[in-house]
Amino acid sequence: MLAIMAQVLARLPAVAAPPVVPPVVDEAEQVVQDGEDAHVARNPSYLKVMDHMQKLGTKFFSGGSKPVEADQWIDRIGRNFKSIRCPLAYKKDIAVHYLDGDAHTWWRGVAARIGEDQCTWANFKAEFRAKYFPPEAFDQLEGAFLRLEQGSMSVREYEVEFNSLKKYAGREAESEISLVRKFMRGLRVDLRTRCKIRNYDTVAELVEKAAEQEAGISEEAKVFGSVAHVHPGKHAGKNQKVV
Repeated sequence: MLAIMAQVLARLPAVAAPPVVPPVVDEAEQVVQDGEDAHVARNPSYLKVMDHMQKLGTKFFSGGSKPVEADQWIDRIGRNFKSIRCPLAYKKDIAVHYLDGDAHTWWRGVAARIGEDQCTWANFKAEFRAKYFPPEAFDQLEGAFLRLEQGSMSVREYEVEFNSLKKYAGREAESEISLVRKFMRGLRVDLRTRCKIRNYDTVAELVEKAAEQEAGISEEAKVFGSVAHVHPGKHAGKNQKVV
């Protein structure tokens, strides 16, 4: 009987071994899409990322009461992170490294309040803006943009101030045409009159036209300003005859 069972078992096909399942790759952190191809990327070391940040000229922030400087700093450090492809896990710690003085003391207090597990890059940005760039500061800068006029500035200086404030413009910056109209309204009357003879699709186009007209006005002032104008009945010299 045993011999018969052995013969039957020998004729049965061999059972295949279970397939080996490869470990699942954490796509969120390791797989990088590059066009149609995908490859696994290794995170650079923390010190290497820090070295890149230093080479980009990342500045320290020490606090203060100037919201524009705070907004520029947090914006710049975010752009630097993007430029060097900084891993998310490093961002908060690197940002804290670039805090100095009162700003660093402030963050130590925040970290103690919210707890280490909540000290993320997203929470860092939220806490930073609440402290150094609150909604009231945004409202003030929006008002400064709406009131902005060229005044005694040159066209180029006016453009620089205009560009630095337009990010706070709200609805005024919803379209390029709206910005063109705002820039036009802020020009000095003599330039605005000369520039209104045509339409402009972009602020850059209007700036170039206004700068051209400004240079022309300056040249005219040099030429005609050196000629002595004598008005009848006024400022006439003793030997001058009024016709």
